[in-house]
Amino acid sequence: MSGTGVNNYVNKKPTQAEKTMFEKYGLYLVFKDEYSYKYAPVHLKDGYTYSPSIEVEDNMVEWEHAIVFDMFTETVTLNNSFDFIMYINVICDRMKELNFID
Repeated sequence: MSGTGVNNYVNKKPTQAEKTMFEKYGLYLVFKDEYSYKYAPVHLKDGYTYSPSIEVEDNMVEWEHAIVFDMFTETVTLNNSFDFIMYINVICDRMKELNFID
C-alpha cells in the first residue's frame, strides 16, 4: 500500500451553487480563507450526493483541475486544461453568490 493520505474536507453551510458544483461535477470545497475559495474535482466511491463533510484520499483529488475564486480581485482561476464551457453556468452562479457579478 502506498503512503496516500486521507483528507477530510468540510463545507457545513453550502450554497446552492456549491451543492450543484458537487452533485453535477464532483467539485468540492477543498480550501477556504478570507481571500479565496478553492474547489477541486474529487472521486468518491459512494456517488455525489452532497455531504457537509467528506473523506478523500489524496490521489482521488484532481488538483490540476481546481477552480479558485479570488475574493480580493473578484476573479476566477481555472487550472490546467480545464473545460470551462462545461462548467460555465455553475461558475457564473457561484460568482453571483460571491457578488462578483450581478
